[in-house]
Amino acid sequence: MKGSLFYFLVRRELEKPLHLAEGQCYFEAVATAKQARGRGVASQLNNELISRLGYDDYILEVVDTNTAAIRLYERLGYAEFRRKPQRWFRKQAGFNARLYMRWMQDQARPE
Repeated sequence: MKGSLFYFLVRRELEKPLHLAEGQCYFEAVATAKQARGRGVASQLNNELISRLGYDDYILEVVDTNTAAIRLYERLGYAEFRRKPQRWFRKQAGFNARLYMRWMQDQARPE
């Protein structure tokens, strides 16, 4: 019963996918091992993907409490274009909102 009630309450959130236009790429999951953080691995991976894939713009999602990742993405040229509040169980989820960030082709390509 509890599972059904939870699903009923959050299903609308689960049914709202991010709709991509032609020429857009969505990085679904980016993670770096703790011992590799701060060594440029994520930056290099991002720059390599952008230089090889050839999309017009790139989108990723990051939670508001992951400030290190947000700063990294901003340094790489991403900018927030949408914020989606976490409606249920914020404390348990560990964040208040999902930030959607975009890097667009008309910016300088990473080196």
